[in-house]
Amino acid sequence: MLKKIIILSVLAILIGCAGKEPTEVDTIPPLKPHMIHHLGDTGYNEADTTYYDENGIENNGIDAIAGNQNCIQIQWEHLLDTDLDYICIYRFNSEPQDNDTIKIATMPPIGPDRYKDKFPYYEGAAVGKNWYYFIKPVDTSGNFTFSDTVCYRLIDKPILNSPGDNSTVQSLNDVTFNWNLSTSSPTIEYCLLLFNEEYKLLWRYRPLDTPGTNVSVEYNGNGPNPDSLYIPNSKLIWRVDAFGSPRYEEINGVSYTIPSGSESVEKTININR
Repeated sequence: MLKKIIILSVLAILIGCAGKEPTEVDTIPPLKPHMIHHLGDTGYNEADTTYYDENGIENNGIDAIAGNQNCIQIQWEHLLDTDLDYICIYRFNSEPQDNDTIKIATMPPIGPDRYKDKFPYYEGAAVGKNWYYFIKPVDTSGNFTFSDTVCYRLIDKPILNSPGDNSTVQSLNDVTFNWNLSTSSPTIEYCLLLFNEEYKLLWRYRPLDTPGTNVSVEYNGNGPNPDSLYIPNSKLIWRVDAFGSPRYEEINGVSYTIPSGSESVEKTININR
């Protein structure tokens, strides 16, 4: 009797499993990500182009970041896969002594399509080196793929002297912008930028000749949005960007054109009219 029960139980299990398909394993990697190369610089060209969005984020691809620290922001096109688990970010440079590729961050797939590199895991000077970046999205099944590679080179930041941060003036006609040049890195051009609080570009100035180590510029009344400069009790933001000549380098048989530059700290001016 016991033998009969065992046989019937085994048959029941076999019959129950006969209609089930084996679980499919996902082996399809995510779509290849596309990094955003350096698109240009706010206010650099004659059209007063600005790359700032409504949130005050400069979306111009890989670029230097304004502030006291030497940072590079990288950006990529939005990832379309719906089953991503995380994103790995990698960095290397072409210096013989430290050109190993290292993973510098792991990010969740939901969030901004950008990363600000403050150079973790690197003890040397970030300025004056060719930095390369790529990302690796990984899905929930462990499949992954690599993006293309973008690059950038930092140069020394201009040092802003006046007007001081959070200074108050009656009119911009009373203001002289003054900054020290970047002396230890090859810099070919500078661009003075003036924004409102929403980072709408109000005025830009590119000095054609910068002899010595210091530049002074007076506001000349021209700009794409001059009326915004005279709103009572408004707050303005100014900074100076520096641009170096592009570099050219070949890595593993691929030729790269490496843009270079830096952005100073940002300082505010209060218009008290």
